[in-house]
Amino acid sequence: YATHFNQKRDKAFAQLLPSLRKLYTFTDDAINEHVVAKAGIRLPLNFDVDAFMQELIGWAANRVGAAAPLSGVDLENPVLLEGPSTSITLRFSAHEPAWRSERNNHLVRSFLGAIRQVGSVIVDSATVDSSVRPSFVVKTGTSDMNVVGPAWRCPIVAYGPGDSKLDHTPHEHLNLDEYWRAVLVVEEALRKLATALR
Repeated sequence: YATHFNQKRDKAFAQLLPSLRKLYTFTDDAINEHVVAKAGIRLPLNFDVDAFMQELIGWAANRVGAAAPLSGVDLENPVLLEGPSTSITLRFSAHEPAWRSERNNHLVRSFLGAIRQVGSVIVDSATVDSSVRPSFVVKTGTSDMNVVGPAWRCPIVAYGPGDSKLDHTPHEHLNLDEYWRAVLVVEEALRKLATALR
């Protein structure tokens, strides 16, 4: 499903990205074999979650020779699919649609100006660099912005030091000079935002 969906979608932010998070097996007291798998699926913008769940349920029902439920599925209740010799229980949880904030607002402009201003003064203890050019990066994966963005409908940004490609990896680290520069950027961005909103 993901391979088909992702055709002609080159950027990760636009793709459906499943990942296996947990897999284990056990035998119960009645000597029934069980397999438990947990998958995380990063959803792209404007993704039809209901259609995806129905497709997944239909696939699972077909695999065990069960009848797929005809009515809609809600995230609160597990879906039990019982075949002649095997059953599958699907549990859907933590549905969190992707969110993308606008780029042209007071908050974004305040951060862009602060990044340019602070970056043009401090690079490290001995260097002054005036070539800092802020750029936008689309953040993939889970984020508080996916929850509060649609609810609050207000400007929102993610900003911070470090290399985002290393986030949540064994190689993630933070340079203290970059950290201090980020503190100065946030401080300056708040000043600029306060001035813009007067």
